Amino acid sequence: MAVKIIKKSSESLNTVLFMLLSLPFIHIIKSLHMGESALRFEALKNLALETPAVGVGVILVTTLIYRGKKLSAVLSPVLIIFFFSWAISYFFNDWNKHILFLSFIYLIVGFYISLLWKSELDRPIYKPGFHERVIGDKSEYQLKGHLVDKNDKKTHFYLTNWGEESCFLVPESDEKLRGKVRLFLHFGKKEFAAEGTIVSTNNLGYGISIKDDDKEGQRLGWDDYYAIISDRGYFSRFV
Repeated sequence: MAVKIIKKSSESLNTVLFMLLSLPFIHIIKSLHMGESALRFEALKNLALETPAVGVGVILVTTLIYRGKKLSAVLSPVLIIFFFSWAISYFFNDWNKHILFLSFIYLIVGFYISLLWKSELDRPIYKPGFHERVIGDKSEYQLKGHLVDKNDKKTHFYLTNWGEESCFLVPESDEKLRGKVRLFLHFGKKEFAAEGTIVSTNNLGYGISIKDDDKEGQRLGWDDYYAIISDRGYFSRFV
């Protein structure tokens, strides 16, 4: 079931920016190879016109990243390796050490950008935790709670996926939720509270990025709740 990203994460925007800068990076490498100034916009424009397939590939990958698609975690490293190979080919033509240095800097930064993006996609906000074909209850554990939106309206929900700093929940009503919310969950006789922001949605539920509540009065927060259910072996089966 497709998830729509409402609020983009910094990891998403950083990965998109890195991908968009890959072609200007090749322009700089080519300028070093040719012994020309990299500030010539016309040369960058010509490079883009000469390699339309590369431009299409960059646009495709950045679009997938921006929309939070799983395929982007595979295609982004492929694109990074392609640009690195393209840059290093100029090095083998004239053995320019500056080209070699910049190429490996690009590869190292791209490697960490890809890892961070893959880790970001593993968060529950991108994974509802249930398959579309599942009918009825979407979570076998029935971890329930309620939230209060910015208008102080109370809505009951149950969790379908959860992590250290986020969760995906399905409200028991058809209320449309947006913006910041306050979560309240119960386990046994304990109540846990946390503040969150709705960052994704699908036809049934919402992905919440969680900011753990302060500990005024020793009140239990999301980190306490997550630690307890994890210790007891509660996990989302469908991810």
